[in-house]
Amino acid sequence: MKNKKIFAFHKIVYIGDTNIEGNVYFAKYFEWQGYTREEFWRKYSPIDFLKEKILLITREAVVNYVSPAFLYDEVLIFIKTANIKNVSLDLHFLYVNKNNAKTLAFGKQKIVFADLSGKLVKIPDIIKIGAMMFS
Repeated sequence: MKNKKIFAFHKIVYIGDTNIEGNVYFAKYFEWQGYTREEFWRKYSPIDFLKEKILLITREAVVNYVSPAFLYDEVLIFIKTANIKNVSLDLHFLYVNKNNAKTLAFGKQKIVFADLSGKLVKIPDIIKIGAMMFS
């Protein structure tokens, strides 16, 4: 069996990421999922979605909070793929404080692939191959 790759996105917490209490505002974790997902596709499934007329539709997004993050914390966000089907796949996210290895949160997105009219389409092979390296 081949070794699976690990994908990590590095994020530093800035003032704009925090709330009045000084910890990271809950909605930022969803924003970070988006950044992480974009970088993941850019690096491992280099496809121009608009040129190929493919939409990635987020059907479900979840974040479960474990421990707070604060200003200037360094956060590593890991992606693992799962449930790769014909027209959909899941992305699992793990948020970890880089300095103390504490789990901050974990999350999930269910992604479906569609054409520009919203009709579901088969996941392009280049995307499926890239995603399978991280399952």
